[in-house]
Amino acid sequence: MNLIQTVNVEQIQSHVESIKEFQAFAKQLFLSVGEEAKRRLSFCFDGVEYKYQLARLPDVIARFEEEYGEAPIVGWVAMSFADQEPQRVHIGTLLNYGKWPLTYTVGFHLLEDEYQQVAEELRSLNWGKLIGCEPAYQYSKPNGEHMFNSSAVELNLASLTESKEKMVEMIVRYYEQAAPIAAKLRKKSCVVSE
Repeated sequence: MNLIQTVNVEQIQSHVESIKEFQAFAKQLFLSVGEEAKRRLSFCFDGVEYKYQLARLPDVIARFEEEYGEAPIVGWVAMSFADQEPQRVHIGTLLNYGKWPLTYTVGFHLLEDEYQQVAEELRSLNWGKLIGCEPAYQYSKPNGEHMFNSSAVELNLASLTESKEKMVEMIVRYYEQAAPIAAKLRKKSCVVSE
């Protein structure tokens, strides 16, 4: 039995180029979203920064595949709070481009230590009234995040300016409600050994 199949080199090359093109688009989208959210939030909050990343680190991908069978294809921008380590507490915006249509979610994400400090306060918030939607609580075991994520929203490519505006508005709403909670979090102390 002959298992070798004909390979359409042009089709593969076109697919790879399309992925590169999309990655460039996703980066431009998130950088512009991050800059605009930072600009709006900086009027009221100190230390607002953002981090953009398109691909997950290999060890995180491996943990997702072990836990769920596959790693989601996502890009993200995370808005940080003053005096908090951004990887430990942030407003996270995830773009899922593994399925069609493209969707994004916005949420307040905390690692275990931070979550335990404010869990009751977070669960007692009237999120629907405060941000205009009721986020779902999720725990992501592979990266150890407690997340209060909005429902997935379709990214309207035909009206990208409108989609970006909605994304920025949602980030700002989440940030405004999460900032007082983030301010209460204890800082991790560093023990210096002699």
